[in-house]
Amino acid sequence: MIIFNTDFNVKIFDMREGIMFSLIVGSLILGGIGFTQQSFATPVFVGPTPYLSTADIPVGFYADGSPTFLEDFEDGTLDGGIIASDGVLTSSIAPAFVDSVDADDGVIDGSGSAGQSWFGGFASDFSVTFTFPVSVVEAGVVLTDGTPGGTVSFEAFGPGMVSLGTISTVFGDGTFFGTTAEDRFFGVKDPSGIIAIKITGHELGITEVDHVQYGNPVIPPATDSDGDGVIDENDLCPETPPGAEVDADGCEIDSPPTDEKKSCESLEKAESKGKGKHKGIPKAKDNNNCN
Repeated sequence: MIIFNTDFNVKIFDMREGIMFSLIVGSLILGGIGFTQQSFATPVFVGPTPYLSTADIPVGFYADGSPTFLEDFEDGTLDGGIIASDGVLTSSIAPAFVDSVDADDGVIDGSGSAGQSWFGGFASDFSVTFTFPVSVVEAGVVLTDGTPGGTVSFEAFGPGMVSLGTISTVFGDGTFFGTTAEDRFFGVKDPSGIIAIKITGHELGITEVDHVQYGNPVIPPATDSDGDGVIDENDLCPETPPGAEVDADGCEIDSPPTDEKKSCESLEKAESKGKGKHKGIPKAKDNNNCN
């Protein structure tokens, strides 16, 4: 694999696949069969990589080792809170064109005709966007069929449907009838959150996908509304005055008495014992800001 890195564009030529694809919005793409888990601060696009079963999810792609949810359509529905912008189950409209992930019918035999998939129909520049129920850290989809020799792009979106980038590749094996050798995984990772992914077939023909999947939900940062150093989740006294000293529960600790406070307390004790029954004591209290 050879990587060409420019200021705003990262291009990868995968010699095993004979594919050149580029990242339209500056970010890192990792191609090839495996993916080395690492810390990352910007969107990381993965693929396209060969995919015949869930065992072909790139190694280390999911922090927990596997997706939180994977939709294989084998029950005839789109679940997991995922919303598709377009398309239908392939078997409901064009059963002869069903091209599922190979292993979904129970055996890897070069055919996906006995499974289920999501069909985009015959159209130029047809796209389908899958929106997730929550913002997630990892997401992916498997492209199982496309126009022979046609260009297919994969795009991801962050919160607010802001594009995180796009990768493109030439796809298709010359047939629309359930073969699986061309099936490819496209994925993206972003700790800031992924809300949706989109597959687009840019030439007239079929766009068919399977195994729509996502990983860990984005964990929102802990908040400390009153600024006392104890996060809201653990704060038993949520409205601590600014600058107050607090305990581990976020509750204010009584501060040690100041010299002024001690002076006031002495005057109060003197008065209570009858020692302050003269004109100087009240005046002294006033001078010490005693109440």
